[in-house]
Formats: sequence, structure tokens, C-alpha cells
Amino acid sequence: MKTRIGKLISLGVSTKLAIYIGLSSKGYYRLAKTKAVQMSLNNDWLKAQELVSVIE
Repeated sequence: MKTRIGKLISLGVSTKLAIYIGLSSKGYYRLAKTKAVQMSLNNDWLKAQELVSVIE
């Protein structure tokens, strides 16, 4: 739980929202649709990870 919260905060999610998502009992797949995760793992972050864009 601490890792999940810390990672979200480091990616720019507010502390309150990171704690709310981090304490959830849902798995990573279900949490991928949440506002916090979609805000933090945006297109810029994906490009920084050197992932290939489907659109480009």
C-alpha cells in the first residue's frame, strides 16, 4: 500500500487522492481506470518510458 501511494504522489497526484486510491483493495487492472492513475500515467509519461504510440 505504501508503495502504491508513494508512486502516485511522485507522479503528481494529490496526496488525498493518492491515499484514497492506494488504500483500495482493487487490483492494478481495476485501478487503471481511475482518475488518479489516468492523470499520472499520461502520454508524456508513456513517451518517457519509450513505449511505441499506436497513433504515431
